[in-house]
Order: sequence, then C-alpha cells, then structure tokens
Amino acid sequence: MYYSAKSIEDATGTPSGGTVTACITPPPAGFYATSFSYSFSCEMTKTPNRIFNDQHTLTNLNGRPAGSTAIICGLQSSPPGWTTTAVVQAYQCIYPRSGGLGDNAIAIRKL
Repeated sequence: MYYSAKSIEDATGTPSGGTVTACITPPPAGFYATSFSYSFSCEMTKTPNRIFNDQHTLTNLNGRPAGSTAIICGLQSSPPGWTTTAVVQAYQCIYPRSGGLGDNAIAIRKL
C-alpha cells in the first residue's frame, strides 16, 4: 500500500518547552527529539534505515531559561547556547522494535 498524503502541523505556536509529535523528519529550528515511538501513520520508507515506522516527540528548546536541562535523543553536539553534561542511556530514546539500551542520548543544560 502506498500513501499519497501527509498531515502537516504548524509548530510556530508551540510554547518554549512544549512538544509536537511528528514522523521522522528534520525538525523545525530549535526543536529536538526527546522520545521515539512507533506509529502506523508514519511511512516507513521515509526513515533512514527503511525499517521502522518511527515517530518523534519534538520539544521546543527555544526561549528556555538559563539553567534549564533536557535529555535529547541521539549522540550529537549540544544545541547552540547549551552544553552537554553527560552521555546517557535513555529508555525513551530507543528506536521501537530495535536492539537494547546503550548510550543513545545526551543530557544538556542551557548556558
């Protein structure tokens, strides 16, 4: 079965610290994945590994006050204006239906 439509949500009204749910896709500026889940609504051919129907919960980090903390999924550099405090194992950052828990996220703090 092939899908020929997408649902698009305008995230510009999402408050600082608020979340939106989206299929795996480049997130809007300042939004970072804070959990993964499985959804039949997400087209699996659009994922990098072409296996998972993954959905992300994206958190808006724009405008967060100094000293705020968060855990973002993936081993990556911290966002601008933030510092990495630890590489962690986060259960919410496991891709659904895939391997075990390992270092899969970073803990960050707003400068």
